[in-house]
Amino acid sequence: MRLKDKVAIVTGTSSGIGIGIAEVFAEEGAKVVCVARREKEGEAAAQSLRDGGAETLFIQGDVSKKVQVDEMVQRTLDTFGRIDVLVNNAGVDSVKAFEELSVEPGTGSSVSICEARFCVPKPASASSWRRDRAM
Repeated sequence: MRLKDKVAIVTGTSSGIGIGIAEVFAEEGAKVVCVARREKEGEAAAQSLRDGGAETLFIQGDVSKKVQVDEMVQRTLDTFGRIDVLVNNAGVDSVKAFEELSVEPGTGSSVSICEARFCVPKPASASSWRRDRAM
């Protein structure tokens, strides 16, 4: 169990790769925080991990929204006291012609997902930095 007692946040756990990553982390002993926009599918994934014996928390959230990311990090810290691993897997399919894409936040375009790639790791790494310096 290479991840025994480590706390891992995995975003995009409502389907596909995110579920697979969460399953492997749970099998390796991690406490897994499953994050997804779709509540029903995300909670079902988390419940499946619990049924297999994993300690799991589900958080419904959209990683393109900073306030929800901050809440995700805080709930993880409140529940498990630390964050050791972050898999920033969430994504949104946007089937639009190039000229229809927008750089405006909340449009579901590639740019908003790129913003989320920065938005999620920053508060998560800050909590780890504080923990590492306190030891």
